[in-house]
Amino acid sequence: MTQETQGRGAWGNRLGFILAAAGSAVGLGNLWKFPYLTYRFGGEDPEQGGAGGFVLIYLLCVALVGLPVMIAEVLIGRRGRLNPVGSFRALRPASPWRLTGFLGLLAGFLILSYYAVVAGWTMEYVVKSVAWDFAGNDPVQMFDDFVSNPVKQVAWFFVFMVFSVLVVIGGVSKGIERWNRILMPLLLLMLLILVVRVFTLPGGGKAMRFLFLPDFANLDLDMVLWALGQAFFSLSLGMGALLTYGSYLPRKANIGLACVAIAGLDVFVALCASVVIFGSIFSFGLVMESGGIGNLFTAIPAIFLKMEGGRWMSVIFYVLVSFAALTSAVSLLEVVSSYLIDEKKMLRRNAVITAGTIIFAVGVPCALSFNLLAGFTVLDRTVFDLFDFFCANLALPIGGILISFFVGWVLTTEEKKEELGEFSPGLFKVWNFLVRVVAPLAILLVLGALLMGRVSG
Repeated sequence: MTQETQGRGAWGNRLGFILAAAGSAVGLGNLWKFPYLTYRFGGEDPEQGGAGGFVLIYLLCVALVGLPVMIAEVLIGRRGRLNPVGSFRALRPASPWRLTGFLGLLAGFLILSYYAVVAGWTMEYVVKSVAWDFAGNDPVQMFDDFVSNPVKQVAWFFVFMVFSVLVVIGGVSKGIERWNRILMPLLLLMLLILVVRVFTLPGGGKAMRFLFLPDFANLDLDMVLWALGQAFFSLSLGMGALLTYGSYLPRKANIGLACVAIAGLDVFVALCASVVIFGSIFSFGLVMESGGIGNLFTAIPAIFLKMEGGRWMSVIFYVLVSFAALTSAVSLLEVVSSYLIDEKKMLRRNAVITAGTIIFAVGVPCALSFNLLAGFTVLDRTVFDLFDFFCANLALPIGGILISFFVGWVLTTEEKKEELGEFSPGLFKVWNFLVRVVAPLAILLVLGALLMGRVSG
């Protein structure tokens, strides 16, 4: 009996897995957080500095830390053939390692409960772009008015969750894979259209020089820590999504090449987004005020207002952001749904609806954290901020460390080689060293920096 007939599902082919996993990795952090960090560590002035040093360190962190952990996480999923909890239990029965799976499951659940709130904002801004509400209005005030409206917050959160449920309820190949085959190419196409448009602006060339010109005058520990943290968080590691997607991967699929392609697409989107944003702000003499997610909804409209053809570019941009948010949310919903399917023996339809309903209920206080519940805090944090702090500062880095340790030190060499048969002996030794030693130490460094407030997730 195949996985599909059992209800779990399977990818149609490796491309489907790559596009789905890349969709999970490519999210709002690629479209704003990476450009902001690059801008900050590049010196902010294209005439005086260059961000190539930060970009180079980021690429090294992706290659030496992010990619090895990604391979490890997918490896666990394919070998266990179950959800995060079930896969750890299948590989090491009657051991505490299943708790690592529970940590990933909890992280995926909580992240979606507040990520979908922000994702709902992208849908509101698609509507605002089509109507061109930005004209004649202060973008900051417009955004403040929007998030302070509890009805709109909950309504868009609900709409976005409905879209996510509809995709996941279709199954792995007929739902998640099919939609990612549509959304990811469209996302890349829209991004390339924006890049081409930016090159017609006076700041387009400056953006390229700023992005890739190395200037190591700003090189310090903070730059390395931020690059390391961004490399880890931007690849959707430690939240069970890649492990779950890996559980649907055929035995014959090449994990290493697939993960290289996923990481490559993730980096490509981040670099293209940087070109679009830098080219725009350099063309109109603007600045990036901060790296907060709210800047996607305040700074970007200010850019498009100054640009000829800014209305249609604004529509393209926010549709792109919505697609990126949806593909990421779908992977998180699948983490929870796969647990209910595998462990509770629920039918997919019932599992997805149950997971989506519970996540929505838990997320409503997050949606109200900007208005009705703004004054309700725990440890001086709103519900939204508390969930974000727990996941970004604790659950994900701890999960990444445990995944690295489990694959590096608990799984036998024979078990790993069976999953990575395409690796040459030399390449296997390098990867094994990175996942055993380099990755856990690097993530531990990020964890320490997070807890000390040196960086943020």
